[in-house]
Amino acid sequence: MVKLIINADDLGYDNPRNDAILECFETKQISTATVMVNMPGFEDAVARVHTNNLQNCVGLHLNFTQGSPLTEEIKQFSNFCDSDGFFNASFHRSKFGRFFLSSKAKKAVYKEARAQMLRYIEAGFTMMHLDSHHHSHTDPVICKIVCPLAKELGFKSIRLSRNFKVVGFVKILYKWYVNRIIRQNACKTSEYFTDFNGVEKNWASLVEDNGVAEIMVHPNYIDADTEKCLRDYNDLWVSILDFLEKHKYEFQLMTFSELM
Repeated sequence: MVKLIINADDLGYDNPRNDAILECFETKQISTATVMVNMPGFEDAVARVHTNNLQNCVGLHLNFTQGSPLTEEIKQFSNFCDSDGFFNASFHRSKFGRFFLSSKAKKAVYKEARAQMLRYIEAGFTMMHLDSHHHSHTDPVICKIVCPLAKELGFKSIRLSRNFKVVGFVKILYKWYVNRIIRQNACKTSEYFTDFNGVEKNWASLVEDNGVAEIMVHPNYIDADTEKCLRDYNDLWVSILDFLEKHKYEFQLMTFSELM
């Protein structure tokens, strides 16, 4: 039987997104979520996670690309922050920036990553899993900073770079390299990471492999005829639920805490 970790990214982004993700927990449409500690909905997310006893189902959604940093030093670097001190994701949009940073920029990234990890730990979350907004922890230069630090601070699992049915020699080699770094620094990882489209197109292959796959989703609300309707960022929420209902006897939901 396939084991699925269905993770809702962006918990803590804002209160409406928190509403959507908590509803998905309640209705068992997801098994885990990852929280952004530097965004406006963080305190609301912390309170609601504790109220619903979900501390061991929530990891850290490390964030270098949106919102305001927790530390000051990284604001000095224009490839990370704009003139107002908000993340601008410039380094992440540059192929060069994904591989190379100055030594001073690396120190600033280290300090910001550490601050976000400690804020997650201090908030009482216990799953000790890490991924990142826009997958920036899989940029090689960031990966080499973040992964050893996560291991040092006691994180047990880290999201892989997307590796399910990847096409193209260069992409395969790139992802193998990044995932090697991740696996060297994480006690646990899923075997595969993908989105819903990847699972839907290759379900038979996943069933045959009988592995553990993480599916990334982004629950949010959209107003439709004055009613709140759940959606994924690509409007596929109904399709996701239909697909999972169709195959409900072929998989079981689990969390990163349950990985052996």
